[in-house]
Amino acid sequence: MNCCSKRSRKEPLDQAVCEEPESGALLELATPGAANEDRRRKKKKFEDGLLQTIKYGTFEEIEKEVTPKAFKRCESNALVMGMKVRHLRMYNWVTC
Repeated sequence: MNCCSKRSRKEPLDQAVCEEPESGALLELATPGAANEDRRRKKKKFEDGLLQTIKYGTFEEIEKEVTPKAFKRCESNALVMGMKVRHLRMYNWVTC
């Protein structure tokens, strides 16, 4: 860890002055699951939005939104997302 301030090589480790981390950093260290939950929630929200675009969007919107990079941002892996997109396009096609 890099919490200690700079010290000279002659100064022993036990005499080094440690800086206090910010309170938010302590909270994040104490609850690492909260950061993962937030990340998963964002990915799930993006995935749901992408699937709604595929279901109800125009061809141009779908062509713009459905990219390999968009699949990487989803909670499901890219292969599963590709299968979901194919299923939606084949069986749930909404005609206007």
